[in-house]
Amino acid sequence: RQCAGLVSQGVDGSGRERHLYSVIADTQWPPDIGPDGTLYITASTRLLEVHRFKPPAGRLDREIVGDGTNQIMALPDGRVLTPVVSGGKSRIMVVGGAGGDHPFVATDEANGGPMAVLGSEFVIFQILKNSHPVEIAVASIRTGRVASRFPVPDATTVAGSPDGKTIF
Repeated sequence: RQCAGLVSQGVDGSGRERHLYSVIADTQWPPDIGPDGTLYITASTRLLEVHRFKPPAGRLDREIVGDGTNQIMALPDGRVLTPVVSGGKSRIMVVGGAGGDHPFVATDEANGGPMAVLGSEFVIFQILKNSHPVEIAVASIRTGRVASRFPVPDATTVAGSPDGKTIF
C-alpha cells in the first residue's frame, strides 16, 4: 500500500508545508475545520463488498473482494475489476469469484484506472510508468490481452460506447 498524508500550508505564498500526519492512501476522508480551528480527521479502512441480487430466487449474495479501494467495475460476465497496488506496482485485478484474485491484464506493465467497458468485448484502462498514466489501452474481456493503445497521458476519466467503436 502507498502512504499519504495531511499537510498544512499557509496562503502567504511561502510554500512552507507542515506535515501533520501520515495514513495509508485511500483510507482518509477529507478533513474539516471547526469554528475554533480544531482539525477533524476521519481515516478508515473499509472492506469492499460486492452485492449481487439474483432474481427470480430473490437471493442477495455478498462477497468481500478487497479493502481500501475506491474504484471497482463489474464486467458483463459478472467478474469484478479493481486496481490494486502490490509490490510497489499498480495492477488491475479480477477479485472475488471462484477463480480467486488474479491480474486482469496480460502485461508486466503497471496499469490502473480509470476503467470502463467498451462494447461487450473490451475494457479501457491506463498504462502507467513511474505511477503516472502514459497511455490508454484497450484489452479483451475474455483474455486480458491488450488489443490497442493510444497516447492519452492526462485522462482523468474514460467511457466506452455500447457498440465498442468509440472511447470518450
